[in-house]
Amino acid sequence: KESNSWAEKLAHELPDDLALCLQGPIGSGKTSFTAALATALGSHDRITSPTFNLLSIHPAKERTILHLDAYRIGEDSDTDALALEDLMQSPWLLIVEWPENIPHLLPPNAWWLRFEIPEENERVIKLEIPSESLQA
Repeated sequence: KESNSWAEKLAHELPDDLALCLQGPIGSGKTSFTAALATALGSHDRITSPTFNLLSIHPAKERTILHLDAYRIGEDSDTDALALEDLMQSPWLLIVEWPENIPHLLPPNAWWLRFEIPEENERVIKLEIPSESLQA
C-alpha cells in the first residue's frame, strides 16, 4: 500500500515527544497507517484500534508510542483518568485518532495528518506541520 510506504518515510522525520493527530472519517485508514508507522519505528506489537480501551501503549525501538482513540471521548469526559502526562516520558510519540474530540489535550505544536476519501478506492493524506515545530 502507498500509505504504508508513506508511513515508513514519515517515521524517519518525526521528532521526539510529538503529538501526531490523525483526522478523517471512519474507514479512511487511520489505524492502518498507525500500524505501518509503529512497525517502521520498530514496534513488534499488533496495532489495532483502541476504541474501547481508549489508549494503547506500544514500545518501539527508540520511543514509546501512545495510541489514543478519542472517538468515544466527549467534552465532559474525565480525560484526567487517562494520565497522559504521566505516560509521556521522553522520548514518546502520541498518535491521536479523532483529535477533534479533545482539542484541549493537544499541544499547539502537534502535527496533523488529514485523511480524505475523494473516491471509493482512493485515499488522500495531507500533512500539516505548525510553523513553531519547524523552528526547533
